[in-house]
Amino acid sequence: MKIEITNKGTMHQMTMVNDIQGDMGEDTRLHLIQQPDGDVIICLSNTENYTRESIEFCSVSGGGRNPFIVRKLQEIIQYYATPTKEEE
Repeated sequence: MKIEITNKGTMHQMTMVNDIQGDMGEDTRLHLIQQPDGDVIICLSNTENYTRESIEFCSVSGGGRNPFIVRKLQEIIQYYATPTKEEE
């Protein structure tokens, strides 16, 4: 898993949690991306055939119909993006 934060501390900050591997060693990876406006994109990519599919959940400010899902996805992203004491 790789954490990438671009434009940190600015209004353009984007947080990405990339290459989350499943428990059974599949070729499929999960990617979570939080855009500056709070929208969250979930991507599934396959490392064997190089395909990628995604779905976007908009924040309330962007007209999102699923505020609970967006909020929980944002919490997951922030959990992974926050360094632990060992990492600091």
